[in-house]
Parts: sequence; C-alpha cells; structure tokens
Amino acid sequence: MPNLRTIGILPVYNEADVIEQVLRYHIEQGLQLIVVDNGSTDGSYEVIKNYVGRGVISVQRIITDRVRFQFLLTTLSAIAAIHAPDWLVLIGADEFLETRNSAKGETLIEGLIEEEKKGYEVVQFDTFEFWPTRLDNPTENDVRRRMKYYTWTSAWNFRAYRWSEMSRFHEHYPTPAPGRILKISPNIFVLRHYRFRSFDHGMRKTFQERLPRFASKSEKWVHYDNCLPNEDFFVRDPNELNRYVEDGRWIRSRKFDPMFGTYDWEKNQPDNYTPPGMRR
Repeated sequence: MPNLRTIGILPVYNEADVIEQVLRYHIEQGLQLIVVDNGSTDGSYEVIKNYVGRGVISVQRIITDRVRFQFLLTTLSAIAAIHAPDWLVLIGADEFLETRNSAKGETLIEGLIEEEKKGYEVVQFDTFEFWPTRLDNPTENDVRRRMKYYTWTSAWNFRAYRWSEMSRFHEHYPTPAPGRILKISPNIFVLRHYRFRSFDHGMRKTFQERLPRFASKSEKWVHYDNCLPNEDFFVRDPNELNRYVEDGRWIRSRKFDPMFGTYDWEKNQPDNYTPPGMRR
C-alpha cells in the first residue's frame, strides 16, 4: 500500500444494514478508520467493534439525548490528531467515497497521493444521492449493487484534506489552523450517498430515529424536514433519476430536489464556493 497515512473519521447512528459495507470498503481503499458511535440501538456499535484492529484504529461510544453533530466531529478530529495523519477524510456512515477513476481500479488513497504530488491539500466531492426504486432487487444485500438510480445534488463537500495541527472539520469542509491557506484540487472526486435504502428504512430513519432527536429544539435537519410518510415519497420513479452502471460515467444533473423545498441550492451551495482558509 502506498505510504500515505490517511485516516477516515465516521460519526455513526443506527446504520446497521450498511455500516459493515462502509467500513470494509474504506479499509480496502487504504484508509484507517476512527469511529464515534452516537448511541446506536440497532447493532451498529457491535459491528464496528468487530473491526477494531482490522482497519478501525479507534472506536468510542458517546450517547447524547439529541443530535450534536459538530460535537461529534470535534471529538473525532481530536482523536485523529493523536494519530498524526497525513490526510483526514470525513465519511458518513451511509456513504462511499471514491475517485473519478475508481471504475478503472484506482483506490481513494491512490487518488489522494496523486493530488498531493501536484501540491493540492483539499479535495472536494460531487455528491450523488441514490434513492430506492421498484427496480431494486430486494434479495441483494450489497447496497451499491441493489440501488442503481441517483441524482446529483452538489459539489459542496470538501471531505478530504491535508492534515495540519489544529485543523478541525465542519459538516462540509475543514477549518485549517490560523494563518494556513489550503489549496483545493480542481479534480472533483465522487461521494455516493444512500440516505434511504427502502420504504421501511426511510420511515424508521426519518420519523423514529432522526426527527424526534430535534423535537422542540431550534436546530433543523433539512435532509428530513419535508419527508412524507408514504411509499411513493421514499421509493422513487426510476424515470426521474439517472442510472449508474459502474462505468465511471456520472451524470452531473439535479434530476429532482432531494431536499423537497427545504433548501436553496444556488444560494447556499454554489459550485464555485470556496470555504474560509482555502484557495483555488
């Protein structure tokens, strides 16, 4: 494996049906993983513990009564600092990160090595969000083989960056140490997001496991605010999505609004956005 210590940090809450696939995939991509489980009740934590010493270098269980995402990211970044990574990558528990050449066998760490050779310190990702359809094979357990239909959402995810002392992650981008300016690569990588995996999963995740954790709180989670409790909402018509055939050819178009009116994409996530402490 190329000599570049890359650590992935994962906050996890109730993703038992995919967490093992996510862990194994990113370990095979050359990453070492640090995980904070936020009090999962579905067996996710037990799955994660099985990978300690097998790619997972640290796992902690932190139970909170509500979603405290920034607190979890700060905790993960602090643990990562102890291990002194060359690069740090933020991974969602229902996400798969890859390069544009993954269909040709290029691993994530190989892609990051190439970016570093060119002098880049931050890699951003196009987010392709996959949705359940009635064409999915219900007997296929591998979520990437089962779910083939997606929409592009945005490139406003700066998930991989060259580690420096006092760096820390926000949800979409890192904040470097004071005085440091990180150079963003023009080569945008790929983030596959599998937020909902079926009608039953969408109902449980939205109305039992996510929205109640914001009840009577000022915080909002726009990913879930306008979800409707019916099958046609969670299981989409394939005709309103793009189909992916594992060939590396992604259609960069927002076929429909996956936030359903809760978010102004052009205002909040413009393609040319440059986060503080970065340059192009």
